[in-house]
Amino acid sequence: MSLRHQASADPPASPAEPDERAVHDEEVDEVLGALRTLPERQRACLVLHYYEQLSIAEVAETLRISTNSVKTHCRRGLATLESRLEHTK
Repeated sequence: MSLRHQASADPPASPAEPDERAVHDEEVDEVLGALRTLPERQRACLVLHYYEQLSIAEVAETLRISTNSVKTHCRRGLATLESRLEHTK
């Protein structure tokens, strides 16, 4: 079975309180919005590694790139996300 066709991991549970849930949902929307602005390769590496919980080697195999490229794309993508999310606060 190809790694590209594995079922995705369940997203983390939302907080139980309505106020907490609203804040959580807003934060998730901000992160997803920032994630959508990343270059395609950075976004793919981050989603596969952090959301789908694939190892660096599995991400590299799935995207047919080197493990060093995966690490570089993740590092750059995280730095960009951090910068963009800091500006929204």
